[in-house]
Amino acid sequence: MAGQSIHTARKLRGKQYVFSFSAFALLFLLGSSPQHEVPIDGQFVQRVGASDAEIRLQIEREAFGSSKMFLAMKNRFPDEYEALLVQAIDGYKRGSGTTELSQMAMQFTIDLRRRNMQNFAAAPSEGHRQYMKKMVSLFDHLQQQYGAEACNAMAGGGAAAMAQVLGDKLYQDETLLGYLDELGGIYLDAAADGLATPIQRSPPTQEDWASLLHDLNAAGVEQSEIALVLDSNVEKSVSDPRYCDAHKHWFQVMTTIRGPEAERILALIVSFAAGV
Repeated sequence: MAGQSIHTARKLRGKQYVFSFSAFALLFLLGSSPQHEVPIDGQFVQRVGASDAEIRLQIEREAFGSSKMFLAMKNRFPDEYEALLVQAIDGYKRGSGTTELSQMAMQFTIDLRRRNMQNFAAAPSEGHRQYMKKMVSLFDHLQQQYGAEACNAMAGGGAAAMAQVLGDKLYQDETLLGYLDELGGIYLDAAADGLATPIQRSPPTQEDWASLLHDLNAAGVEQSEIALVLDSNVEKSVSDPRYCDAHKHWFQVMTTIRGPEAERILALIVSFAAGV
């Protein structure tokens, strides 16, 4: 169960550890190690005398599991994925404990994200739209389950601020962790596309912003919501439900409009949302 303490237990065939990557997508999006201990969940038994092939299979099955993020890493960044497995297998054979193996994998995924920030920013617009669509789903979930404060934290401060508001509840919410995992997968897919075929975009112009404001108004986004996002002089409260709604409506419009002016702003906003 998420949130249980890390423990060890002696078994006949080896050491049994709690070992899982369910929260790594959050750390991937944070872009840095958390200030608090991350609960590690799931039974992971280290078998004495196992071959490298057996260890690899076990890690992929029991630790990586069905993670969208690790699947994207495997498919789009195969060299990095293999390097992570080599490190994990080496640690397994040296008898590293749960904490050491987890910290290694955490840091590896964080470093991979940092190295690909500019590739994500240079990705084709469709990858950016997919990221923003998933963010809208995340906003909806946060609003429905936790209210305005958690959603506002994510909208205004990103995953780090959201994690601070939710505390341990974050690691107990499988739906929320699933959204974060999907965002990690979308990020890596888009970054790989940006690496393969980078798109050089000029900064948005005043005309671009004017066109976007027209589209936002046409979509029914109120002027007060637009001001909450754009105007730094407008007072923002963590308990004001309009703040999350404003970002959600903004993102929804950004996923539908097309054209070079929209895509220049889209690349800027999604990069900010992803912490690039």
